[in-house]
Amino acid sequence: MHTRPWSETSLLVDVFTREYGRFRVLAKGARRQKTGNRAQLQAFQFLRISWSGKRSLHTLTGVETSVVRPKYAPEVLASLYYMNELLFKFLHANDAHERLFDAYDDSLQCLAKGQSPDDILRYYECALLREVGYGLIFDHDVNTGEAVDDEAQYFYYPEKGPVRIATGDNKDETSRHALQVSGRCLNQLAKQALQDNETRRQGKRLLRNLLTRQVRSGEFRSRRVFSELLRYTKAQQDNASLKPTH
Repeated sequence: MHTRPWSETSLLVDVFTREYGRFRVLAKGARRQKTGNRAQLQAFQFLRISWSGKRSLHTLTGVETSVVRPKYAPEVLASLYYMNELLFKFLHANDAHERLFDAYDDSLQCLAKGQSPDDILRYYECALLREVGYGLIFDHDVNTGEAVDDEAQYFYYPEKGPVRIATGDNKDETSRHALQVSGRCLNQLAKQALQDNETRRQGKRLLRNLLTRQVRSGEFRSRRVFSELLRYTKAQQDNASLKPTH
């Protein structure tokens, strides 16, 4: 997930495993040019590792590449770092989350194949919220039990779920207690099949709101970095369009 220098020759490595959850290991000698294994200890790679020690900081004793994946496109890296930030913020160290590990690995594979980061992130966010005990409900009105109607609008209450908006309901409820979302978006989220820009926009807004409510700081560093990157890229494109041509 992440590495940082520990000494002139060693690294601290945060890993996410299927059977043991996320934890930190000390990779002694990893930074040595000739004998180190720093090249293998890259983020977003599937490895087989072994370690020793019963303290909070284990010592890495072996590492080998399990699956070789192509390099991710630069525009995908922000999404990958966001996925890792969610793991750090929501998971306790040494707690196994096998289903979330599988969802994480599936997401990496889909992103490596060039699938839409927006769609993959929405499904990953759903998997994470469910895994940490947040009961997501998309398919029915929590007050009536009726199936969600594509053509209807709903208030989504973070502690309950969707409630259909009846004629004459106070739409200001959205800003005070709930988010307004279409039934079409809810049904597509339930099926993990977002299909158009509007439902993608609504799904992103809904899930980001639910996630932010669960984070003490209420802020995700990777989102801010990604926004700054987008602004920089746009500025570069605008400057290039203003250059005179012959």
